[in-house]
Amino acid sequence: LPVQSHDSRRLFPIWSDFKPRDASGRPYEDVQKFWSRCWPWMKETGWRHVAYHLLHEVDLSDFDAGEPPPVTAFLQEIQHYSMTNWEELVVTSFRENEAFRNRTVFTSKEIVDTAALYAGEHQMAVKLPGNKLIARYLRTCPEFIAIRTRGSMIWTRNNLEGRILATKGHIRAHEVLLAEMSAQED
Repeated sequence: LPVQSHDSRRLFPIWSDFKPRDASGRPYEDVQKFWSRCWPWMKETGWRHVAYHLLHEVDLSDFDAGEPPPVTAFLQEIQHYSMTNWEELVVTSFRENEAFRNRTVFTSKEIVDTAALYAGEHQMAVKLPGNKLIARYLRTCPEFIAIRTRGSMIWTRNNLEGRILATKGHIRAHEVLLAEMSAQED
């Protein structure tokens, strides 16, 4: 399962063919016996053996806790399958929208409207949430970076190396556009 960590979702996938439970969800008898023997050992002294092993027998010389984990094909697959239908729609519609390819700054409403248009064009029956929930999702999505402006929150593309692609000029021009649109509505 994805684990929420501040602004990003982190995944720690581990695969095993071992099945600890039967079809009804109850642990197998040999699994219960194993844990009844193993858990007291782990609580008392076992953790020391694990720490010793990591400190003295595993080469961690090139490990950097500040570096993001590598994005493997397996991780991409897990990220894809952990998305809700509407999250996948937002990301897909944004990637495939010709008008967005050359732009750097967007409002949540523009992203929602594009996703709704994409869903209609592709006969997809996906119910999109409101702008606030979309904005909450965009904060966790690695493709977008939030920029707080005077009047609202706008989004820019992330080059996936942590750098914002929008310049101050892009942001200012978008603020002017939003102000003009707001004035026309009044």
